[in-house]
Amino acid sequence: MTTVILIGGPPMSGKSTLTSDLSKKYNCPWVSSDFIRSWMKSIVSKKDYPSLFNFENISAEEHYKKHSIEETIKQEEARDKDVFIGVENFILKNDEWDFFIVEGISIRPEFVSNIKIKNLKIIPFF
Repeated sequence: MTTVILIGGPPMSGKSTLTSDLSKKYNCPWVSSDFIRSWMKSIVSKKDYPSLFNFENISAEEHYKKHSIEETIKQEEARDKDVFIGVENFILKNDEWDFFIVEGISIRPEFVSNIKIKNLKIIPFF
């Protein structure tokens, strides 16, 4: 049975620090949802997953001149939903590791609760 620790939370909340510490303690690999998002952007169509490309080639200052906070939150939620599709596929197709960690802002309780992968033990931290 594969075991996956999923660590989610807002930016700057210590996800990477916790992940690094756990990875060392349990001698297991880890991957960030940022890496998965970058990987997805290199293999999926912008037409099929437009939210992955929402913040591409624009500074935060430029973004907030064009979009309200409410619009930004909706865009981030859509992006995280698409990124989690990649996270779930990464977990499903990973046959190299039997124990690993995935961390990032795209790891959300509502997404984790919907994972339906056989022979998988999920340990979530939020």
